[in-house]
Parts: sequence; C-alpha cells; structure tokens
Amino acid sequence: MILEVLYNHPLPIGAIIACVIGLLIGVGLLIGALILNSTHKIKAVQIAVFLLISLAIIGVAIFSLVKTLS
Repeated sequence: MILEVLYNHPLPIGAIIACVIGLLIGVGLLIGALILNSTHKIKAVQIAVFLLISLAIIGVAIFSLVKTLS
C-alpha cells in the first residue's frame, strides 16, 4: 500500500528524498570542514577546497529541490 501511494503521488517522492539527503551531506561536509579548520592545522587551500565542495553540493541540492517542486 505504501508503494502504491508513492507511485501514484503527484510529487516525485524519490527525487525529494534524494535532494534532502544531498542537503544533509553538504551541510555535514560544511560543518566538518569548519570543525577541522578550528581544531587542526591545515592549509588554507585545503579548507578552501572543502568549503567549495560542500557549498557546491548544497547549491546543487537546493537547485534540484526547486526544480523538483516546480
């Protein structure tokens, strides 16, 4: 019955779940990069790469969620 509801639902539930998981991964990487920056001595280039990757994942997840819901 749950599969029938998900299959006949007007919104693509799988895409929404994937976007939310992407947001969680991006936020987790962002928080991890900030904690790593404050606790360990790492180079500025490394923290910049971590921040850019996490912000890119968050941006793509938000863009995908907006496209899915529209």
